[in-house]
Amino acid sequence: MPPSNIHILSAPSRPSRRTRYFPLNTAVRLSRKELRPSFISSLFITSAILRYMTFVAACSPSLSALRLEASASCTPSGAAAAIAFDDIVSLVYALKSPYRRNASFLTHETTVAALRKLKDTNGQYLWQPSLVAGQPDRLFGYPIHTSPYVPTVAAGALTLGFGDYANYWIADRQGRAVQRLNELYAGNGQVGFLITQRVDGKVIRAEGIQLLQQKAA
Repeated sequence: MPPSNIHILSAPSRPSRRTRYFPLNTAVRLSRKELRPSFISSLFITSAILRYMTFVAACSPSLSALRLEASASCTPSGAAAAIAFDDIVSLVYALKSPYRRNASFLTHETTVAALRKLKDTNGQYLWQPSLVAGQPDRLFGYPIHTSPYVPTVAAGALTLGFGDYANYWIADRQGRAVQRLNELYAGNGQVGFLITQRVDGKVIRAEGIQLLQQKAA
């Protein structure tokens, strides 16, 4: 009999690591006055960053900027337009304990206001503001991060992720390709740059990430 602090996963899922690469494109225009080396260097570090991880409806076949061949597991919410204390408890304990060790929450910025108001059965807030600069706030004892690509609270939406995101891989094939467009915007006194990158994002072990799905209307 193993010690009580040792957790054994019966029939663990086999991670799927096969990826496909999809082109992501973005374009920027600069005036000729802005075409100085220091500005261009800064531009390609900031404006040319492409959206890697899009929080898509992983429980349905709908896809967004990146295709997820494997999906995370889903935990149903009790309401269509709200998140309750019981939903957080169900989400956390739907994730197997070995994955909870390095788990964190991921949600949209506008959902944070609702989460900050959640209380447990003793009237204590679940939200724990960070006391250390540079460290994330915590919800139910776990770090919480925000992303503008997570859906907001709505019927059927996947509004809150919880898991060990080491189980989400980003594959980058080659570097960014930058094409300079001298003629396209010449009439406006501008120069265009088309930036292309081939990337893919994928959940490689579905049981390592849980998504809270709002109740359908």
